[in-house]
Order: sequence, then C-alpha cells, then structure tokens
Amino acid sequence: MAERITKITTHKGDRYFIDEKYAYDERGNKKSVTHADGSRAVYSYDTINRLIKAEYYRNEEDTFYDVQEYGYDVDGNRITYKDSVKNIQYKVESNKLQSYSSGGDNEEIKAEFNYKLGNEISQKEYHSGKLVLERSFSYDADNRLISADVKDDQINFETSSTYTYDYVGRRESKVVDGKTTYYGYGESLDPLIEVNDKGEIDTAHIYIGGLRIAAVEGDKLKVYHTDELGNTIGITDEDGKVTQTVRYDPFGNTNFLNGPDSNEYLFAGKPFDRETGLIYFGGRYYDPQLGRYLSRDPLAQGFNHYIYTDNNPLVKKDIFGLWGGFGGGSMDGPIDGGGEVIDLTGGGDI
Repeated sequence: MAERITKITTHKGDRYFIDEKYAYDERGNKKSVTHADGSRAVYSYDTINRLIKAEYYRNEEDTFYDVQEYGYDVDGNRITYKDSVKNIQYKVESNKLQSYSSGGDNEEIKAEFNYKLGNEISQKEYHSGKLVLERSFSYDADNRLISADVKDDQINFETSSTYTYDYVGRRESKVVDGKTTYYGYGESLDPLIEVNDKGEIDTAHIYIGGLRIAAVEGDKLKVYHTDELGNTIGITDEDGKVTQTVRYDPFGNTNFLNGPDSNEYLFAGKPFDRETGLIYFGGRYYDPQLGRYLSRDPLAQGFNHYIYTDNNPLVKKDIFGLWGGFGGGSMDGPIDGGGEVIDLTGGGDI
C-alpha cells in the first residue's frame, strides 16, 4: 500500500486555520476525515471500493446529523441516492443517464434527459408536475461544449453561454450573458491568465509543481489552501487573513462555504462554472449534482466513459477530465497535474 497523507495543517502562530486528519482502511480507502473544529465525516465502501455511504458528525457527538448513501449498477452508474431530504432513483441506458425521480414524503421530483443528433443534451426537471429547471448543452464534432442555456425558476435564474477552445482542446474563451473571458496558457492545461474583453488581465495564476497556490486579481493576492486531493478548502489574503473556508460532499457539491462565493476554483481546484453548474476539468465538464460527466471520456478508457473516479472520489482524483484512475497518494499512485499538454479532442457521439 502506498504511503498516505494522514494530516494537513496550516496555522499562523498557535491559531490553526486548517487541521485535517485522515484515516484509511486496510484497502487504502479513506474511512474518515476530522476537521479543526472536531466535526468529522465517516465513509463506507462496497467490496470493489466504491463509496456507498458518508455520515456527518458534529464535535463530540456520536450520532450523525446527516448521511448520504449511493447505489450503483454493475457498470458503475449511480442508480440510487439518498440523504436526509432526498431519495432519488436514476435510469441509465448504455451508460447514458436517461432520467431520475424522487417520490416518498417529500415533493415529487422527475427529470428527463434527451440526446439529439449525437451532439446535444437537454434536461428538464419537474417538481410536483411543474417545470422548474431546463438545461441544454451543445457540443462540437470533438465533443467539446460550445454553448449552454439554463433556466432555473427555483432561484429565478436564466443565462446563456458559449465556449471556444484552442488546437489541443483547452478552453480559450467563454462568454456568459455577453461578458467575455479569455484564457492564456503556458505548457499545461491550467490557465496562466484570464483577460477581459477590454484586453485587461483580471486574474494571474501562480503555480508550483503544477499546483495552483495563489492568484492575483487586480492588486489583491489570493492564496489557495488545498487538501490532499487538490480541493480548495480555504483562501487567505496577503496578510494571512482567512477570507474563505469550504467543505464538500464526496462528489464535489459544496456542503459549507464561509466567505464570498466569487472564487470559482473549488472542487479539485478546477473552475466551477456557475452559469451551468458544471466543473470544467479540461477534457470535459463534470456535474457534481449527478456525480458523473455529461459527455464520454475523449480517450475512451475503461468500460464506463461517464463515471467519476470509479466512484471512489475520496482517494482517486481526475486531473484532466479523463478516466479517473489517478490518485494523489491513491491506490493508483501519484501523478503530477502540471505536466505536458495532451490532446483533449475527441469525436463521435457524446
């Protein structure tokens, strides 16, 4: 078994900003994480190391206050999800998500997905028969997302966005409701600068060994603090003042956020696109609500081209949005996330 990271701390004097402790089972699966405030999460797995349960405890309490449970089919597709308020069943055909629904004592939820011409995906979600959410995504011949439209009546939100890419598939620009952001790269898949439509640099990123450690926005410095999987769990300013703390559920949904939510580099250190609810991994886009990618793996590795990190997201990590068998001290060994550029373009049906 590879050596595991069991503790991460960040402190100023005797004041600890981050104090994360990790424990693992005999197969190398993460079985618990304990935070600086004493709260903790405890995890369970099936016989093939897929996460099936996450229990959440407050400091010095022996009864969990929330639980998340996951169920999968033989191909690794999520077919059930349950927490304290939701109980969802998913329908999958040929590893493509077709629909999900939730009944029981809570509001009935039904959603359906439609795949058109091999390059369009649409989603409609209904609550008690009323249409509340519409999302549509269009892809180019290389299976790269090029446009999205979202209308969410639950939060009175509506937006349209478009995306372009360079010759190896890195996102070159995005336009959200008329506002353009351009991305400049070096020799990796992560951007060095973000430029607005006036030609001004809005953000300059700073990396060490392929890991984003800071960013300069205007005249302000943001320092990123990450866990062993690269998730941003805190941000400090140039004076060492904590400006944001974040916690996630295993598949990347934000469980807790303290501070402004303007930071987009969150789960896995990748940009979270608020306009779509998707996380951009470089090779493709991931939906943390569904715990899967919307389009298939461009490299077509593994037997299921849509699942995320073999459903073991607490040990394995996906660097490029490709097959998720790489880990930061995982069962599959470490990989440097800042390596050379690889071609992310693909083809065929999404």
